[in-house]
Amino acid sequence: MLKKLLDNRNKEIWNAVKQEYNIVLKEARGNHYHYDLKFHTASIYIPYSNLSKELFTHELLHLYLRSENIFLSEWLIKCFKMQALLHWSFDENLFEQIGHQLEHAKIFVLYQKLGFDPFLFSDTFFQPVCNQMHIDIIRSGLRKAAPSHASVDLFINSFYAMKCHLNEEISYESHFEILEVVSPGLYIILENFWAKWESYDIETNDNPDYSYKTIAIHFIEQLGEWSIRTLHAKNKMKRSPGFAA
Repeated sequence: MLKKLLDNRNKEIWNAVKQEYNIVLKEARGNHYHYDLKFHTASIYIPYSNLSKELFTHELLHLYLRSENIFLSEWLIKCFKMQALLHWSFDENLFEQIGHQLEHAKIFVLYQKLGFDPFLFSDTFFQPVCNQMHIDIIRSGLRKAAPSHASVDLFINSFYAMKCHLNEEISYESHFEILEVVSPGLYIILENFWAKWESYDIETNDNPDYSYKTIAIHFIEQLGEWSIRTLHAKNKMKRSPGFAA
């Protein structure tokens, strides 16, 4: 199987990951490639009916980041768990999802440098990640006296999904404009974190003054402060006697 998944383009990445982890190839139950990392064993799940060097390399590059000691998704979840108030506001899966999306922005650059076709980076490359229905749900939920937690989750997830959707033929400009109007404070927090991550150099990730951990902690702290002001305070007011919603 490896002969159908490896060639001179991705073999160096394969060898780099193998130095750090024991790689096990397993058959995926569904139709999608994915990976799982437990201690020093990295499992890559492959749909045997769809052997693709491109999709295999995509998963391999996620593991490559970890072999370079960049664990953004895991670190975001850890920061989330350390902020007790965030548990009232957001779902842990949200931070796993946005971490995974943000990693795409970095591994896509590596993927292209290896010489792979950008249009084959993922099996959802041509599918829009946000539509008008999503925007309407967000707008409706954020307009409430006590904003809907589900709408805030969707706001954050949609923001990073659009930022990290690497198909330049799909424009989300109008969606971003609406999000900025709906919640300027939240939008600025998300935009600032995106700008710092986008400019972050994964080749010099050991800089303590500008590490992915530092920018992630700052993001989580800002998000926590925003949630206290915008979600908890307004929900408390809504429950208080005499408050007019």
